[in-house]
Amino acid sequence: MPKVFSAEVPANIGSKLHLPLRHSEEAALTRPFSFVTLRFRTLLLILLSIDFAFILVNVVAAVAKDAHLISNVPTLLKITEDRALPEDFNYLKWLVICIALAWTSLRDRWLAPVLWAVVFLIILIDDSFQVHEHVGSSLSEWLDLHDSALFDGKDVGELAVFGAMGLLSLSIVAILLRQRDHASRLLSRRYLLIVLVLGFFGVGVDAIHSVIAHLTYGTSIASVLAQLFGMIEDGGEMLVASFATAITLVPDGSRATPQPLGA
Repeated sequence: MPKVFSAEVPANIGSKLHLPLRHSEEAALTRPFSFVTLRFRTLLLILLSIDFAFILVNVVAAVAKDAHLISNVPTLLKITEDRALPEDFNYLKWLVICIALAWTSLRDRWLAPVLWAVVFLIILIDDSFQVHEHVGSSLSEWLDLHDSALFDGKDVGELAVFGAMGLLSLSIVAILLRQRDHASRLLSRRYLLIVLVLGFFGVGVDAIHSVIAHLTYGTSIASVLAQLFGMIEDGGEMLVASFATAITLVPDGSRATPQPLGA
């Protein structure tokens, strides 16, 4: 009786043919760097402790200033001051996330992480060079945007720039959410939630602050509200960045090293 051709493929064919490593269904749970041995909660607690220390210093200094105990909050420690230590710490977080995702993509030959690295690179560039502020201000002058009862012209320009960056990021997210593999969708849902919460603090709270600043202009509580909303906006961004860094370096239930398909 003649042999019937079988399409069955041996389970270990990948190792025999030395196929390149691709991301598995659990690749999203793989640590980018094996030397990061801390647990997720431990790393998150360390990062949040530094954030809260900066926030606490600002709160205490603001109270001391209002009590006329000091003349000003130290510029180097202001969480609302660009290029101050708290902002530099945030820049470092975004940079670590970009490097970790780019390395994961290269190591595992996986498209999703490098596309998310682009999203966080946009956030890093905007945060460190104040792109939306400078471009938004120039845009408002070019379009001759006038102040309204609730918004300054430059605020409208900034929102337009945020919208453009958001559309670019959403285009990348749309590509990722169409991926068939579970790991890419899992990774994308996770980072999409992080970006949305970041947008709430960076755009939503900032817009609310602008409206309230217009409504309370010239009142005794205007400066207090300005400090409060500034701390909420920048403090919230710091906390989100810390969570994003921790979940990138130590994904929940992660392995220390990647495993090839079929392992």
